[in-house]
Amino acid sequence: MSLSQLGAKDISAEQAAAYAADILKKAYNVDFTSYTAHASFSKNPMPNSDNWTVIFHAPNEDNTTNRYIASVDSVNGSMLDASSFNLSYLVDNSKNLEGPEWRNKAEEDIARLMPEEVSITSSKVIYATPETGVMVVSELSDGSACAVRLTGENKEAAVYIFFPNGYDGSLDLEPIAENAVG
Repeated sequence: MSLSQLGAKDISAEQAAAYAADILKKAYNVDFTSYTAHASFSKNPMPNSDNWTVIFHAPNEDNTTNRYIASVDSVNGSMLDASSFNLSYLVDNSKNLEGPEWRNKAEEDIARLMPEEVSITSSKVIYATPETGVMVVSELSDGSACAVRLTGENKEAAVYIFFPNGYDGSLDLEPIAENAVG
């Protein structure tokens, strides 16, 4: 894996890429041996919110080749989010969105990312549309939460989002306050 980088930070670009690769290997079961990692550092105005984003490119990519991306905390390398995408822009409509198999698959995918001592205490479907799939949030025994969006007939994980302090409602489609914007 070769690497390019930007910025000054707490962990190095190489460390961030290693943390991101570990997360993505667990999430998507991919071997990054011949991939190129590009790491970029983001300094944020909020305290304790600086992060590295690492994108992994396959050799000889085309529009149908999956790319993998993960953002990690710049101090400890913990997961903030992870996803897989390609540039084909094909919509793989999801079907039977009400079925319990979506939540069951989401819990399997989330459990694969968590340490052994952390378990799922509850899960709920946040939203479900044929075009975007099903977003499930699982509360975890350590007080954190993890969301995964599954798409298509095979219920593939499109994105994972980690909430270190528990789910904050930010993915809910309804406003969280009476006069909220957005």
